[in-house]
Amino acid sequence: LFGGFGARLSPFTLFHLTIKLKACKKIGAKSILLTGRDGGVAAKENLADVVVIAPGPNTARIQEVHEIIYHTMCYTLEVEMVKLGLIKYR
Repeated sequence: LFGGFGARLSPFTLFHLTIKLKACKKIGAKSILLTGRDGGVAAKENLADVVVIAPGPNTARIQEVHEIIYHTMCYTLEVEMVKLGLIKYR
């Protein structure tokens, strides 16, 4: 599940995010939630396996923190996949 929602979630979007996170739990898929401010409803209800909260009121700063975390996660996954021989660099 990947959801790039940007700034504050509408009730409609939050509803769908909640459904998707609950579906992850139901099928045993792990979920990571990147959120801001106070974590929101999904964080408070422990709907994700891992919750990363970028605190603060500034949406641009929160998104910048998320970008760094997202790219770090992708890099780490890529390094592990190379170690396992699942992908190769040219």
